[in-house]
Amino acid sequence: MPKILSMGSWFMERSEKMIQNEILDFLRTREIGYFWQNDSVGIKGRKRETSYRPNGVPDILGVVGGKFVGIEVKTPRGKISVSQEVFRERFIRSGGIYILARSVCDVLEICKVNQFC
Repeated sequence: MPKILSMGSWFMERSEKMIQNEILDFLRTREIGYFWQNDSVGIKGRKRETSYRPNGVPDILGVVGGKFVGIEVKTPRGKISVSQEVFRERFIRSGGIYILARSVCDVLEICKVNQFC
């Protein structure tokens, strides 16, 4: 269930950026691995993939326990794109840990499963 913030008569769902910041703060305050924001944000509808930079790279990247981790952040109703699905499959096949996170709880669950926290 998405969290709704009440602002008088206006209601606002948390944005991907808000969720992303919550996740980064969670990882940093608990000193879980080394994570950073991926600043190479794509432009919708524009294909920028090269042999050096694939499309669909997750919003947050990091290393924990010797494993490369990618965290794609979406709102509760957000969907991953085809390029993100392709990246996810290649990333997992190559030994990376890929997390589709709609909240900090999703990241915490994967951390527990992989014994990172």
